Amino acid sequence: MVGEDGKKQYRHKHWGTVDDDNRFHPNATYFNASPAERAKLIFPAEWILDEARGRGEDKRGRVEYSKDDVDRQYGPTWLLDKVADATGVRSDLLKVFDNNEEKVNQILTMAYFPFIDNRSKTYHASGGITK
Repeated sequence: MVGEDGKKQYRHKHWGTVDDDNRFHPNATYFNASPAERAKLIFPAEWILDEARGRGEDKRGRVEYSKDDVDRQYGPTWLLDKVADATGVRSDLLKVFDNNEEKVNQILTMAYFPFIDNRSKTYHASGGITK
């Protein structure tokens, strides 16, 4: 349905699925909703809501890692890294920059950014990066 302002308005939100055992499995819509919005939902008494209760109500904070840094790349960054390795771009850059992996990773990050974020970054001679 399209509202008077010309924007789409959805009549139904899908909050998750229910399996044959009446266990409710919430989806991203449920977990991304505010706790106040979730509190307004009414579920049938026979549904098992173990997965929905008590999750996502904690204050969101920064992720902390207790281990040494490891490669946590995924998605488009992982794919572009594989392309850089397969095409020899990474090895060529390593040769040009005297095997300086930190510099090569910075260059590849700047090269990936327009593909991943649909924007561009500019590297300044002063060492800063701006959007």
